[in-house]
Amino acid sequence: MLENLAKQLWEFENLALTVSYYKLNASDEKYQNALQEYDAKAWSYFSNIRIELSKAHRLTSADTYQMLYDFYRDWLIEMDAILMALVKNNVSIEKWREYHDAFQATLGEKTDPILNRLSEEFHLGKQNN
Repeated sequence: MLENLAKQLWEFENLALTVSYYKLNASDEKYQNALQEYDAKAWSYFSNIRIELSKAHRLTSADTYQMLYDFYRDWLIEMDAILMALVKNNVSIEKWREYHDAFQATLGEKTDPILNRLSEEFHLGKQNN
């Protein structure tokens, strides 16, 4: 479960980051392609991540499950909503840069504690704090 969730989270987050990266650093064609790929794959990632959360609900403590669910709701779903608002509202490049920089800067600090908590819960090794 841990490896699958880690793979799904990092792939999804990088897929989302690709959209803003290409908006800021490439041609409109690359941005449109990244956006289309995100649109085509995002819901599959949400579904797969939610499946892993459902497993966690049965296999982990209530506190760990709640941490995972809050991360899903407050980070992943919110990030998607912000990204789609940027696209829909045709905002300035400055707004795109703010989103991209903030998202990129917080990826590890949001995702790593979730994965570390699961690793600890499954007794899969000592984690560095």
